[in-house]
Amino acid sequence: MKRMGSRLRRLKEKMKGQDLSDCKRLSGKNRLTDSQIDKIQNYYGLFIRRNLNCVHAMRQAIWAIFMHKLSTGENPQHGFCPIGEDSWCGFKKAEATGSVYKHKNNLPVAGVEAMRPVFRDLSHPDLLKKCGMGTRKIQFLLIACCKTAIFEKFIVKIS
Repeated sequence: MKRMGSRLRRLKEKMKGQDLSDCKRLSGKNRLTDSQIDKIQNYYGLFIRRNLNCVHAMRQAIWAIFMHKLSTGENPQHGFCPIGEDSWCGFKKAEATGSVYKHKNNLPVAGVEAMRPVFRDLSHPDLLKKCGMGTRKIQFLLIACCKTAIFEKFIVKIS
């Protein structure tokens, strides 16, 4: 989960002083800030944890983050978002309820395109398989430890 934040911060530092295709910098007001990086990192971790059983769903959710940063009222980008009233996507939720959604927290196209290699690398299926397996191993270990502790208490009570 920390990889996303580290990679984006490294990209921001590397691109410092360089202009993007829109003749502006990557970082700054209404650009890629530490606050935006923290949000992206949090969503990245959340979507990995929510989709441990399916690498395809993990990838789709991660690319939904990327597309959300591109999305505007004139050009909505919500193809990867889940549909329905209980969706985490405000646009899809508003669409399901028939209300109006105002896009916010999007970044300029040039800035988001600069982040594409980071998203591509961190949504690679081989990497995501490891994320899922590692978390499952930890869960199994915790369950085993809890069962052992309960079983030991039960044996002590019987004795």
